[in-house]
Amino acid sequence: MNGNYRTAVRLALGAAMAVNLLALPLTSQAATYSYTDLNPSGFEGSYGQGISGSQQVGFGYGPATGGHVHALLWSGTASSFVDLNPSGFTWSIGFGISRSQQVGSGLYGTASNSHALLWIGTASSVVDLNPSGFTESVGFGVSSGQQVGWGTGPSAGNTYHALLWSGTASSVVDLNPIGFTESFGGKSNPPCSLMPARTGAPSGVNIMK
Repeated sequence: MNGNYRTAVRLALGAAMAVNLLALPLTSQAATYSYTDLNPSGFEGSYGQGISGSQQVGFGYGPATGGHVHALLWSGTASSFVDLNPSGFTWSIGFGISRSQQVGSGLYGTASNSHALLWIGTASSVVDLNPSGFTESVGFGVSSGQQVGWGTGPSAGNTYHALLWSGTASSVVDLNPIGFTESFGGKSNPPCSLMPARTGAPSGVNIMK
C-alpha cells in the first residue's frame, strides 16, 4: 500500500513537470520576421534612408527615372511611392524624414553642386535650403520643423560647416564652433557621400559613408 502511494506521487509529480515543460517556450524555435518590398514598378533599385510614423524616405533609379537617382517617399507599400524629384533637377536623394517633412539634396540641371532640399510630401513642395554664400549644401536630418546638414562655400571659408535650418534658406544658422576648421551635421565625410551620385547614373546610388 505504501509502495503504491509512492508510485502514485511520482506519477503525479511527473505529469505536473511535463505540463510545466510544455508551457515553456522552445529555446530552439527561430524568430520570425516579415518585410515589405518597397521597390516600385519601373525601378531597378531603391534604398530606404529614414522612417517616421507610417512613411519612409530614400531614393531609387531605373527606367521610370531615365536612369537618374530620384528621392522617393513611401507609405508602407511599393505602389504608394511618391517621386520627390523636383522639376528641372537632374537627381535628388531623400535622407531624413520627420512627420510631414522630408530632407535631402538635389542637383539642378547642369549645375556642378548639390543643394539641400526640403519637401512636404510632394515634388512641387520643394524648398531649396542652400544659403547665400554657400556653393553646396546637403540636408541629412529633420525634427520639429528644423533641418540639419552641412554646407561649403565662401561663407564657410570654402571648408565644410554644420548648418541648421528652420524651413528656409534664409533661416540658416552656421553651427561651426569658433576654433574648428570643419564640422558636419548628420553624417561624416560628406564630400565622399555624394560624389558618386553626381552623374545621376545607376552607379551613383552606391553611397559611400
